Amino acid sequence: MELDLPTLFVVEGFVAALSGLVILLGCPPGRDAYGRGWWVLGSITTAVAIALMISSRLRGSETLAVLGNLAFVLGPAFYWSGARTFSRRPPLYPLIPLGALIVVLFILVPPLRIPPSTHLELNLAISTLYFAAGAFELWRGRDERIFARWPLIVLFAIHALLFASGTVEAMLGTLIAREIPPLTSWFGLIHFESIVFYVGVAVLVVAFVRERREFRQRMVAEVDPLTGVATRRAFLEQTEEALERFRRDAEPLSMAIFDLDHFKSINDRFGHAMGDEVLRRFGETMRGALRSGDHVGRLGGEEFALLMPGTGLAAAIVVADQVRVTFEAAGREVEGVPVGGTVSAGVAAAGPGSSSRAMLIAADEGLYGAKAKGRNRVERAPATIGRGGRPFLNRVA
Repeated sequence: MELDLPTLFVVEGFVAALSGLVILLGCPPGRDAYGRGWWVLGSITTAVAIALMISSRLRGSETLAVLGNLAFVLGPAFYWSGARTFSRRPPLYPLIPLGALIVVLFILVPPLRIPPSTHLELNLAISTLYFAAGAFELWRGRDERIFARWPLIVLFAIHALLFASGTVEAMLGTLIAREIPPLTSWFGLIHFESIVFYVGVAVLVVAFVRERREFRQRMVAEVDPLTGVATRRAFLEQTEEALERFRRDAEPLSMAIFDLDHFKSINDRFGHAMGDEVLRRFGETMRGALRSGDHVGRLGGEEFALLMPGTGLAAAIVVADQVRVTFEAAGREVEGVPVGGTVSAGVAAAGPGSSSRAMLIAADEGLYGAKAKGRNRVERAPATIGRGGRPFLNRVA
């Protein structure tokens, strides 16, 4: 069975152009879509390269063939740049036209000119390097939890592998650029796989941008922008999940509530900018104290909470006191100003029937006791009776 190469080229060009249009229209505007232009350029340039190659064969024009070769290696360079920007690295602008420059040197410059029979393997080899580099760039950004990144890596890797195989076929002389390749050749498979590649890139790039935007919006809702810890809502959700595990597994669970001492006085004496810096510094202290499985959140204003699954009351008091001591040192002087920031804390442990509200109330009772005893200290919650003689909603130890 033989392939109709011109027809396949037409289909590839149409799909490549459509891929760029889908990326352009499908990616939501905004900073999450930064870099989508490179993917659009890669798709459109590839479509132009295919159109130029078809035209050069129909007209027998060497000029169109050279232009097609240049566009053929620019497309992968643009895709590689798109992969870099999506992994939050700037494009390497000098390397983008490097492949095209090499093509110009070896096709047009007399001392370096290679025979037309080797033009194809040169283009395939350069494209292989760009696509392999694109897969590597996407893999380097794997710490960002974007699911669409992984199928993109696979697409790039397979595309690079097939281009490399086509390069080898061309070098071995089993492939002639102007002949129709058989279906069983690797180069024949490149045409089919390329269509899958262009479609996959369009779908996955759009999914990548949308997934990144959703993740950022979720982070905005769940992370306090000033201190970098969880918001009140996110922290309470984490507490409810921890309580479910506590009821199921019967492992200890403790909570500490921290409140910065005399914070209003800091704002009044040094200004709100300094107050924000003190809050940021305490947020850093809290994040630095996190152990595996712990959660920290900002309940509001200068009040924070630390949830400690698998930790009993005595151990939780030790952890809370370590936070207090660390912040006392960190808050002594802020930006060269002797602020003298300190923090008080109350600690409570969950018991049978405890709820997140009950734990907050109990830890708050301990915090009230720490404030009443002079501040800059940690106190446990009273056993059963709350402030003013009010009983807790649920029993906590």
